Amino acid sequence: MRERVFNILCVVILAITCVSCTKMSNGTEQVKDVPEMKLEYTVDGEPYQMSILSGTSSWSIDNRDGTITREETDSPNPLDAAGHLPEIVKIVDLEALKINFSLTPDSYTVRRWKDSYIGNAQAYEDYYEVVEILDNTITLANDGQGYVYEVHATWSQGNAYYAFHITFT
Repeated sequence: MRERVFNILCVVILAITCVSCTKMSNGTEQVKDVPEMKLEYTVDGEPYQMSILSGTSSWSIDNRDGTITREETDSPNPLDAAGHLPEIVKIVDLEALKINFSLTPDSYTVRRWKDSYIGNAQAYEDYYEVVEILDNTITLANDGQGYVYEVHATWSQGNAYYAFHITFT
């Protein structure tokens, strides 16, 4: 009986693995859904982690039958969505955030806008700062102002935007 339950469990795990991840014709891993992004940070010596959902994204899946399934999602730019973004309150000893993805992107960039631009659609294209990334870590501004951050990541299957808000105490 135990052996049968174990065999069934193995088949279920194998089926889940096959559904969620397949190999493309060039041998690279193909993922069914847009990858997740997490922020890791430390406050008063305590580690924290926050999941950030993707906003606007474009994702393709090769169905291996000559067809491709594409998923397109759209969301407001982060300056228009600031009241609905995940928020981290910056305190004095919070200096950096580590960015992790469930699937390593081919590349990604980080931009930020001062809180004073929230609600200003024109500022989205004109008044951002590019944030330097070192070892998947960004250094937070220490000027007493809040910022809206946007991460744009690209993979061979597509791209996604992630946004979050850092407020200052």
